[in-house]
Amino acid sequence: MFGGGKVQTDTSGKFNFNTTMENDTDAQGMFNQYIVDGQSDAELGKKGAKFFGDLALSPTGGLSEVPGLFDRGKVGLVMFVGLLLMNIFNVIKADMACINFEQMVAREDWLIHEVWLDKMMPGAYFTPDRMFAYFELIALAIYSLHALYYVIKILITDEDHSYRKWTACADLCLRLLPSMQTFSSMRMLQYISPAIFAPALKDCIEKNKTLPKEKWFRKMTAVPVIVISHLLFFIFGFEAFLVKFRQVDKFLTDTEHQGMAVLQLAAFMNQMMGIVMLPIYTKNRLFKFIFGGVDNFLNTDEQYRQDVWKATFMQRVWVASGRKVIPFCSVALTFTDEDFQKLVLDTKQKDQ
Repeated sequence: MFGGGKVQTDTSGKFNFNTTMENDTDAQGMFNQYIVDGQSDAELGKKGAKFFGDLALSPTGGLSEVPGLFDRGKVGLVMFVGLLLMNIFNVIKADMACINFEQMVAREDWLIHEVWLDKMMPGAYFTPDRMFAYFELIALAIYSLHALYYVIKILITDEDHSYRKWTACADLCLRLLPSMQTFSSMRMLQYISPAIFAPALKDCIEKNKTLPKEKWFRKMTAVPVIVISHLLFFIFGFEAFLVKFRQVDKFLTDTEHQGMAVLQLAAFMNQMMGIVMLPIYTKNRLFKFIFGGVDNFLNTDEQYRQDVWKATFMQRVWVASGRKVIPFCSVALTFTDEDFQKLVLDTKQKDQ
């Protein structure tokens, strides 16, 4: 179907995939062979059936195809850096304004729980706005220090064949910097997304099965802990959303500073779209599909195999870029699930 061909059979009853399916009639022929005739997989295999055509995984991991990724321009890199700097600037600016009481919320605009908080602790210093401001600044500082640590680790390791050097580079380019690009306290809402919560719960259950009997307490508490923690993440993230939404509400009617208003609204929209980090999620899902096997679970060996692929990929990109920073970043920072698919999937036509 994916590498395909018009579904025909010759006089011996063998499948013929020499031509491409072009209409519903061709598709119906393939459907009939697989469904209507009700043949088993073994019978279909004897007739030469290849549902996926000549599609297969590249035996070398597709790493020899890395130079083919350099046909892109630098527009993606410019957009990546622009969004990263815009988000960092707006997070710091908005949070400092909250801490310095430059964005005071009128009492009549308080949320219900803020009224209750004021009654319990009159004049409390840590209002929700200020609490999230401190949280974001501390988290952003941790992100930045982590990124700086990786950069220093990469620079002081001269050996091009150092596994730890390129593992740090992979984590920096594929996870850390893309996370900072849309970072906000609303990010906590991602943990109640079914696409995030369900796999996390499944992995927790699978890991429980591998624990020895001696760790019975951990086995008993693992699932309740992950459910309760995700519930707390939801409460925290929803509160962050309310605070953020109220902060940008005034920019909807700001006619005196239209440029800054548009920038603040764009930053809020960028953070909203980044609650579930779709580029990172899709790449991780593909990595698990390739390396996780039929059980869709990464054991220790499979996790190291995935990390080795990422490290080798980064080293190959560095060599293919001529050891130049900008060409390297134009591929490493804008690497997508489509690029990964292009590398690891192989066909006979590609080999020829």
